[in-house]
Amino acid sequence: MPVGVASVGALLVTVMLAVFSVRVSSATSNPTVRPRWRSVHVPGTEARVVGMFFDGSTWWFSGSTRDPTGVQRPAVWTSTDLVALSPVVMSPVTPYGEISEIYAIAAGHGGAVALGMHTGGAHGNPRTASWVLSAPDGSPPTMREVKANFELYNGPRQIGVRAVAVTLSGGWVIFGSRVNRNGLLGATSWWSADGSEFAIFDDDPVLSAAVREQQQGLDLAADGSRLLAVGEQFAVRSGVASTDAVVWTSTDGRTWASNIDTGLRDDGDGEQRFQRVAVSGDRAVIGGTDTAARTRLVAWERRGGTWTRSILPFPSSDDALSGATDVGIDDTVAVVGAKVDDRLMLVSRRVGGRWQRVALPTAPTGRRAQLQVGVGGANVVVAATGDGPGWLLVADRGAFIGR
Repeated sequence: MPVGVASVGALLVTVMLAVFSVRVSSATSNPTVRPRWRSVHVPGTEARVVGMFFDGSTWWFSGSTRDPTGVQRPAVWTSTDLVALSPVVMSPVTPYGEISEIYAIAAGHGGAVALGMHTGGAHGNPRTASWVLSAPDGSPPTMREVKANFELYNGPRQIGVRAVAVTLSGGWVIFGSRVNRNGLLGATSWWSADGSEFAIFDDDPVLSAAVREQQQGLDLAADGSRLLAVGEQFAVRSGVASTDAVVWTSTDGRTWASNIDTGLRDDGDGEQRFQRVAVSGDRAVIGGTDTAARTRLVAWERRGGTWTRSILPFPSSDDALSGATDVGIDDTVAVVGAKVDDRLMLVSRRVGGRWQRVALPTAPTGRRAQLQVGVGGANVVVAATGDGPGWLLVADRGAFIGR
């Protein structure tokens, strides 16, 4: 739907490619899958890959690099074989665009749209903008920053612009949170026919919060003929505060319906949060948390019209910031990446199987540590960023489902 990489100095980023063989440890009730990895190079000085998308034939990666003076620059790469990544020409048009990091990307119908941001201003708030793929005057395809009214994404009502998706009709939808027109914090969507100019929909009664409520939109995926968005709702009712998971659906990205069914809500022991979502045909996976005395990582997986809930084989945590960082799914395998305390971790599950831990190289740590995942073609792609060096990993999907 929302992969991280960093290198040191002018070194190339390393990508690991898994061979087919896999070792499984049976010492615990949840065996650990241990793929073997080999590497390819991704060009870029101190490259950070923090977004990825597979459009059916091409992988799109987004993030940032450093120029020779050490200044951050926006970056997008593509690959059709996951052997080498090719940089896309970037065309910023604002001062913040010049130093942005491209944190989310989606592609389809011959186009691509991305989201980028850099913090700035007196209060260090995000300065967010959208980017669109274009080919001006017959030149190579270029990701062009779209100059927009400041308060479209930013300004005093700004909360967060989280994800972008392409619809079956070729339109583009951005999803996030904002102080909506009713003056309360709610989820918000933006829509564009071609990705070149977005209109905000900040008055939808379903996305907007009620009195003594707050709603946040956290992720978005294209779900066949509709959009599937997830988030959380904080509410105070009868003097009791609670946080619940929320799902919204839409056919066009402009009007929305709330869609919580029994298999999704399933009332765990504590407060439930939906944080990341991915879809593939009739399958979907949501990654999130259930927090009572401690925080547990949870996955809700849909096959056909039925949702199942699983406590994932991650350690529980006292850190309220522990949670799912990304999810991926296709017709045979689902994967969930997470940050638990200060550790980045991964689990996978094949159809009909159980969730299993997946061994990773020593993962980055630090304030900005995150794990991103994607599933496409025959591959599972995983990437990590942190305050220091990171990596991008590619494994044959068969390694995760036990060839």
